[in-house]
Amino acid sequence: MKPNRKITYTVLALTIMLCYANLSYGQLKPLVEGYIPSALNTMDITGKVWRQVGYSELSGSPYLSSEWGKGIVKLANNKVTNGIDLKYDQIADVLLYKNSKDEVMEIAEPVAEFKIAVKTKKGEEEHLFRTGFKPVGNNKESSFYEVLSDGNVKFLKKTIKFITEEKEYNSSTVVKKINDKIAYYIVKPDEAPILVSKTEKDILGAINDKKIELTNYISENKLNLKKEEDILKLLEYYFTITKKA
Repeated sequence: MKPNRKITYTVLALTIMLCYANLSYGQLKPLVEGYIPSALNTMDITGKVWRQVGYSELSGSPYLSSEWGKGIVKLANNKVTNGIDLKYDQIADVLLYKNSKDEVMEIAEPVAEFKIAVKTKKGEEEHLFRTGFKPVGNNKESSFYEVLSDGNVKFLKKTIKFITEEKEYNSSTVVKKINDKIAYYIVKPDEAPILVSKTEKDILGAINDKKIELTNYISENKLNLKKEEDILKLLEYYFTITKKA
C-alpha cells in the first residue's frame, strides 16, 4: 500500500506551524505559575474600538513603544491571554490590542497585569505592568505601574505622558509636543506606594529596615542610587538578607 502523500505533507505543514508558534510565543514567560501558553485568541477579551484624538498631530509618541509588541495579559478575573499584540498608551493610561480583524481595540475589562516585549537597538526587552496598588496622589487602583523589582518590597516606576503647546522661535506656529514625567515608588506589603527620589536617603527611608546592612552594602559596592540598576542590586541584597532572617 502506497503512503498517502497528501496526509504526510499536511502533517509536516502543521508541525512546522506549531514550531513557529512556539518560537513566536515562547519568548514571554507566563504571568501565572503553571499556566501553559496557548495560541493567540482575542475572542476571550472584551474590547471597544479605540478612538485616537489628535495623536497624529503631536511631536513624540504617546505610547511605551510606537511599535506593537507581543505580550501576555492577565485580567482581574484571572483570565490569561498569551501571544497578543499590545500597545500601552501612557497618556490615557490604557492598554490596547489588535483583534482578529486587525482593528485597534481598548481592553474594556479590568486588567490585573500585562507583560509586553519592546524592541530596542539591543534586542527585545520585557516590561511588566501591574494595577491593584492602593491609591496615592493622582494614581488610582486601576493605574498601571511598571514593576522593576517584584520581591517582598516592590520598586515601581510610573511614567506619565502629557501634551504641551510651544511656539517655535520667531514663529506664530504652535507645536504640540509630548513630554513625560517619571516617578518612582517603594511598596511594602499591604501598604500604599511611597513616592521616592533616587537617593540613598529616600530609598532607605521608604524601606525602613536593615538600614545599617544596606548602608554598608551601598558603600562596599560603590552603588549609585541615581541609577535604576543599582537600586535593583540593593533590593536584591535586601531580599537575600531578609530571607535568612
